[in-house]
Amino acid sequence: MLIEMRTRNIPRNRVATSTRTSSDHGMSGLKASTIAGINDEPLETPIEHVEEPLLNYIPKTLSPIYKGVPWLLDISLIFLSLWASAVTTWKRMTWLQPLAILKGWKAVPTTGELVVFVTKAVLLSVFARTVIQDLFLPPSRVSMKSLLQQHFLPSSLSRYETLSVSGSDGKDESIGVHFLEYANPTNNTSSFDALYLNHGFGASSLSWLPVIPTLTKRLGARVCLGHDAAGFGFTDRPDDLGLYMTKGSGRIAANLLLKKTSSSTPKSVALVGHSLGCLATLKMALELPEETSKLIVLCAPALGVRTPTSVQKEKWWTGAATILRENLFYPVFGYTLRRAVGGKKFWRRGLEAVWGDKSKLRDSDVLRFQWPSVGLGWERGLLEFTRAQLSAFDEEDLQDDRTLLRRVMDMPNTKVMVILGGSDRVIPPGFSRKFFEDFGLPVQEMVGLGHDPFEEKPEEFSDLVDGFRKSSFQ
Repeated sequence: MLIEMRTRNIPRNRVATSTRTSSDHGMSGLKASTIAGINDEPLETPIEHVEEPLLNYIPKTLSPIYKGVPWLLDISLIFLSLWASAVTTWKRMTWLQPLAILKGWKAVPTTGELVVFVTKAVLLSVFARTVIQDLFLPPSRVSMKSLLQQHFLPSSLSRYETLSVSGSDGKDESIGVHFLEYANPTNNTSSFDALYLNHGFGASSLSWLPVIPTLTKRLGARVCLGHDAAGFGFTDRPDDLGLYMTKGSGRIAANLLLKKTSSSTPKSVALVGHSLGCLATLKMALELPEETSKLIVLCAPALGVRTPTSVQKEKWWTGAATILRENLFYPVFGYTLRRAVGGKKFWRRGLEAVWGDKSKLRDSDVLRFQWPSVGLGWERGLLEFTRAQLSAFDEEDLQDDRTLLRRVMDMPNTKVMVILGGSDRVIPPGFSRKFFEDFGLPVQEMVGLGHDPFEEKPEEFSDLVDGFRKSSFQ
């Protein structure tokens, strides 16, 4: 597939491809020169985060959260809610009623009436504020076209290209993929042709930013790559449900790795997966040539937690299910998701629950997770991903995690290690140790760290992986 690449000198990350076919981001038939911002629209300049230079702040013209209602309008809504509640609680309410009560001309309201009055006033006020926010102050949702034409991507390492990937029906499907690409600036590039990173549920490739430079240099990889799985980040939302599955993500990863190494059979690669991304990493390994030497690291792996059911088949009620899904479930759950992630403290509270020491959670840590929510179709992508995990398209999808891991371990020139967070509350280390006890794999536990140890302590994480490399290939 011919891919045309054009870049602007500033900013560094305005990179894109010639065309794409998926319509979710509104970019059908768009050329690279247009995507790269070569037009008459004003372009924002990315500003690097003070805590993390590889991460850009979200454009000032975009808001990942609901904006607050102006105070004067907020006060007006409160007064209108009080009045509406009063006239519906006391049927013959007039503007003089409060004065009449104070003067003793009218009876004092009962406790029950007051409870009803206050409840109505609160509900009306909340409802009015919610409607105002949804109509006039919603969080930003922008297409990839707009992001590249008028704004910028989240990192100087960000790239966006169209790949041709085999779908669930065996046919190739074009999908626009957002990924990170970091070229090793040192001369130490002799160990691996590439280092590839697969993120976990609810995250994106941005979650790897803190560890990318250190790990790439330490392992001696020529280039480091990591994509946003379909349903997350800024990768397109394809129509093929199979591409949302870990097998589909593994295919995207293998396709991208082979393309960037310019080789159908790389000599050696290092593959790192986190949480649910460990499944994609193992399936990616099976997509790569057996001749390729593989170092595989599974971090806080979500293995042994899923139970595949049966292969998905067309049923007589498929049409009705689609109507319900598109007109009821997706709108309702999509709005609920937007309301949740549009809250000011949603991401911080969520990350505090998975960090080993929440006092060390930084603003840049939160921003890495918050950035993708400004993408158009973010809610639908998550819903499609969830739907895909409840399905299976062939017998291989029904394979349990133990069988999958054993297949990878049996591959020639393949070494696997496991890294756990000692204080992981999402997948407790005890659960993981029990799962891996029969495999004889080296398991390292990072004391005091949570579910994302490579983000909390990137240097120590890199030390463990490099130590495993030295013991495995020397």
